[in-house]
Amino acid sequence: MNAPDRIGEFAEALAEAFGDGSLIRLKLGGYHGAEVALKSAEARKVSLKAGERLSLVFRYKTRDITKNLTLGEASAFLRQGLLAEWRSARLETTGFDLQFEREAINCASSAPRLRGARRFPSGTTGPKTGR
Repeated sequence: MNAPDRIGEFAEALAEAFGDGSLIRLKLGGYHGAEVALKSAEARKVSLKAGERLSLVFRYKTRDITKNLTLGEASAFLRQGLLAEWRSARLETTGFDLQFEREAINCASSAPRLRGARRFPSGTTGPKTGR
């Protein structure tokens, strides 16, 4: 599977978790873009007067900035960001955890990995081995 397919799968999992209320947290890391001081971003679902949103907190070296995005805006941000700027993303839900990782940004040999695609129960690393 290529990077856009993996990213699409990750974005669909986010939309599913947002829609059914199982979303706990989305974390983005390994930022390598134009904003040098940006370290990471973390998101969670919030209910506002305008409706349900994904509240993204951008963590900078000396400050934090919060933006509340609709699911469509958040999905577009995630798809574009994982293609160009973020090296990793972790989706935590009540039912499963899913992790996206890339070795390097804009590298032809950079094969993205999607861990947890089998959707293990949240808080576990895989099936029980009986040991």
